[in-house]
Amino acid sequence: MRKLITATLACLACTAALSFGQSARRSSMREGGSPTAEQQLLKADTDRFTAMVSGDVATLDRLVAVELSYIRTTGRIEDKHAFLYGIKSGKAKYSSIIPSEQEVHVMGTVATVIGVAAIRGEEADGSDIEVRYTGVHVLRDGRWQLVAWQSTRIAPNETVNPRRG
Repeated sequence: MRKLITATLACLACTAALSFGQSARRSSMREGGSPTAEQQLLKADTDRFTAMVSGDVATLDRLVAVELSYIRTTGRIEDKHAFLYGIKSGKAKYSSIIPSEQEVHVMGTVATVIGVAAIRGEEADGSDIEVRYTGVHVLRDGRWQLVAWQSTRIAPNETVNPRRG
């Protein structure tokens, strides 16, 4: 019994140390001051939201991949051309997009961002909505590009804390 308790405590200590090391690695810069892959990805995500609000189609063209599958909260799916046209034409107009609770997973040249965003202006009436989203990105030519987006509207008064029902 004593060996089992000792082994369990050792496993817990290792798990905590690994978890702390991953968190510290994600939140700090690499040696020499260059940003980590996680930081680069979060910047690309933020830059895309900013470009969507300002209607900057040229920036969006660089930040989204040619294979883009963009699934809106309505269930409508758009390719890159339709997504960019919606921004350019003003059909998809955003006053603000404020992300939160972003969780990044980098797996080589593919990464996901799972988060929550407060969006104003997506709907025709310009109302505020809150969505939970998943973005899939690929690293190409030294920059992260969005290849897939899926968002689901969060019902008012629902909890938005990830991993908790």
